[in-house]
Amino acid sequence: MTLTLIREPNSQTLPDAGELLIKEARVKMRRRRLRYTVASLIVLVAGIVVWQGSGGTTHPTSPPRVKTSSPKNGSSTGPTNLAAITVLGGQSIDQVVPFGPRILWVWTTNEVKLSGGGQDIELTANAGKTWTNVTPPNLRVDGGSHWINGFFALSATRAWLIEGGAGKGPQTLETTSDAGLHWLRVGVLPPSGCSLEFVTAQDGTCSQLWGAGGSMPIGIYRTTDGGASWHKIFQSGASSASTSPGSIPFACDKSIYFENAAKGFVFFLCNGGTGAIIYETSNGGVTWAPQKVEEPSPVPLGGGGFTGLPVFNGLRGAVTYGGGSYSAIYVTSDGGRSFHPVYPPGKRLPWAIDLVTATQWRLTYQKEILETNNGGASWFDLTSDTVLMNPSYVKGAPPGGLVVFDNTNDGWLIENQYSSNSSLLRTTDEGRQWHKVRVPGTQKL
Repeated sequence: MTLTLIREPNSQTLPDAGELLIKEARVKMRRRRLRYTVASLIVLVAGIVVWQGSGGTTHPTSPPRVKTSSPKNGSSTGPTNLAAITVLGGQSIDQVVPFGPRILWVWTTNEVKLSGGGQDIELTANAGKTWTNVTPPNLRVDGGSHWINGFFALSATRAWLIEGGAGKGPQTLETTSDAGLHWLRVGVLPPSGCSLEFVTAQDGTCSQLWGAGGSMPIGIYRTTDGGASWHKIFQSGASSASTSPGSIPFACDKSIYFENAAKGFVFFLCNGGTGAIIYETSNGGVTWAPQKVEEPSPVPLGGGGFTGLPVFNGLRGAVTYGGGSYSAIYVTSDGGRSFHPVYPPGKRLPWAIDLVTATQWRLTYQKEILETNNGGASWFDLTSDTVLMNPSYVKGAPPGGLVVFDNTNDGWLIENQYSSNSSLLRTTDEGRQWHKVRVPGTQKL
């Protein structure tokens, strides 16, 4: 799932500086991880174009610093499926994670207050007909050290969240193994935060990606006990002159994906050149090596690179690419040792691309859906009754958003319209028709 947004120059008044700092800190710690793909969305400002357990009975009023002990010794934060929970309005949909056509985790965040607004983890088992608020009780209102700074769902019942200050102070990791009925505090993450990814209930990484003017050093922490303890296994250099063998270059923005506890990839997104750069690790992230990647044609104006993370089915894999005014899908048939581009037919457009599987892709632009079920060997198109992808993100622009298909028929659409609307829509007919699904807290934006 990839969303590409453009804000036109001088199209809005910049928010208060304090608000920008909080939002920037929160965005840096977000990882939009879907069942098969990850959608990375960076907040755009003023003309900058960027691509897109065990039970318990009580819950403390403030998060204590947790010892990095085993999960069994962590403190339970208690049941959250309580009756008559009041959900604050003014929230936008930050992340959706589907498991099958009916089960969906949704993370919503405060969009109307600097602090003291609502934030929730909602879960539905019937495609949005009813919802259960599974947010830990002391995190339903943000502010202070009570921000939800990250969320990751591995299954319909197992998930983790990061709780702490907005970009400062201890970041506490909580986990649930019973679909949010109980949350258990299990560990502490670096104060500056990091992006979660788990490949099993025990094996996971938390990656620090610091952007610096189109360049990005990377730090990686690893856990083998479900998040109770973390060990730093990798740190790249902080300048272009400090890259050593087995490391990752400083230049360009990056995203990280681990297929399993040993194998992972780093994908580049560059302000200049093609950005067609991929590094792979086979030892859990300790050392990295560049892979063979065919250059795209034409060379995109203003830079390009990989706009999402890959989907693998055995040795076959795919990852989305965007540059200038066009999009492509890079594919591999040898487990990631080499990649080459597949271009959508027709006029080159900045498609938003959702990878359902390694060979089933759904591309959206305005109301058009371009589909393939065989890795681009053949294509067919549909017309939706809803704007699915809108390349402009300015006040007054029509809706359009983030599309994720759980299978070839069932999909979800997030519409986060600038400062005025946050909606979730669902389709069961390949995207031809969409209907709104009410998510608690997203009213009164």
